[in-house]
Amino acid sequence: MRTPDDRPGQSGRLVGKMLPARSHRLQVPGTVMPYDKRATTRTRQVRVVVCVMVAVLAASLLGGAVWGLLAPVEHVVVVDSAQGLGTVLSGESAHEFDAVALFVCVGLVTGLLTAIAAWRLRGFRGPLLAAGVIVASLLGSQVMSWFGGLVAGWRHPHHAHPPVHTVVALPASIDGWPDLLRYIGEHLVGRGTEAGTGAAVLIQPLFAALAVLVAAIVNTAPDLGTGLDHVGTGAFVYYPPPQPYQPQLRQPLPPAAGPVVDGAGQPPS
Repeated sequence: MRTPDDRPGQSGRLVGKMLPARSHRLQVPGTVMPYDKRATTRTRQVRVVVCVMVAVLAASLLGGAVWGLLAPVEHVVVVDSAQGLGTVLSGESAHEFDAVALFVCVGLVTGLLTAIAAWRLRGFRGPLLAAGVIVASLLGSQVMSWFGGLVAGWRHPHHAHPPVHTVVALPASIDGWPDLLRYIGEHLVGRGTEAGTGAAVLIQPLFAALAVLVAAIVNTAPDLGTGLDHVGTGAFVYYPPPQPYQPQLRQPLPPAAGPVVDGAGQPPS
């Protein structure tokens, strides 16, 4: 090494003053993180989880827009304009199933992608992140059905009271959590009503939770790869990163002390 004045110096000499390590306690495996650092880490983790939840809701909003643009309409003939009654044309009843199937596919993809993206935040993996993703997916499915219905209505507007015998294109719609919960309550009290399309909002949170569960199961690290592990007191413990595997070479066998002979005492030919 050379000194700052570009003159030869002592061998192994460092240029400049070496500052003391500020996190010397974290360099020892099993050292408990100080209280102020634990509080800072928890606060940062909460902020990241909130940002993840907002991102999940934004992705759900985008998924609702995509579904609203792709969902097919259902054409009906107006029978009673005052009461809003109509008859579905032949072959149009299957479009409601197509719209629900598209919503299920969009919710499945949104749930999987958002959960995988959140799991990529290695330093914040844990129950708080998993709960944030699942709760945001529950809300996001409702946002997707609401905004998708708005987009579908903007694409196919129609009069509130069209004339009789007029063919009207009805935009697709998905029942949200209120309709699903009302159906469950009526079913529990013995009032048999149709389930509707409300069950489709279960797909996004279901697959988001499944993705997080599978990712946590297949991870072999005790701390899920974060480098921080929760102990019984709620503190964080530092674990050093794993070292690369270095195979140990076997020592060569020592040479034989004498000549090798066969069973009869003669050297082998």
